[in-house]
Amino acid sequence: MKKSWPLPSHLTLCFLLKTHSAGFCLCLILLLCGSHCCTNTGRYISKHKNLRSIPINIPQDTVLIDLGHNKIVCIPTRAFPPLPKLCALALGGNPIATIEPYAFQGLTSLQDIRLSSTKLTHLQGDMFAGLPALKYIGLVDSPLATISPFCGLPRPLVLGLRNNALVCDDALCWLRKEAEDEQIIFGPIHSMKHHPSFGLSCNTSWTCEGRSQKKGFLSFSS
Repeated sequence: MKKSWPLPSHLTLCFLLKTHSAGFCLCLILLLCGSHCCTNTGRYISKHKNLRSIPINIPQDTVLIDLGHNKIVCIPTRAFPPLPKLCALALGGNPIATIEPYAFQGLTSLQDIRLSSTKLTHLQGDMFAGLPALKYIGLVDSPLATISPFCGLPRPLVLGLRNNALVCDDALCWLRKEAEDEQIIFGPIHSMKHHPSFGLSCNTSWTCEGRSQKKGFLSFSS
């Protein structure tokens, strides 16, 4: 992994600007930052960098992380350092096939996690354990086949589940019940201030008493 160096201090920048051209100074800063530099205050952007693992040099005051469209296949347990201010995490576009239990442990302020267009086929309830502020999980355009009940997550919780392979059978009765109780809301979310409610439809007869007559695909539409 390419090493990221600390940004030059204010005095160092003043000296460089007096003795070198602005173009030289900019090139030097980019060289020192490397590909994992925060492009804006509180934001850590590293998209399309062919990353195969979560960077370890993320500043503690980071509010938003975007690691989209890399080559990350697995999110291991405690994949991130403690980031008490992190609110949004984007991992979409990675070929993620595995998320280990407690993968996001320590991200106590995380509200929004995007996992769209991955290779995930199953969600275990403990994948997102330890996220007391979580409000939205984006799983659009993923080959999800099963979802286990979420353990310890706050409610209501918004799930983005468009274009999935979920099978409408008895194993998802818990999901429908939580949707009917408005504990889980389906649909995309564009702002953390708005949680648009989407209806859950199923093209088969489905009850929560374990008497479904046949299997079918869930569709989530407005």
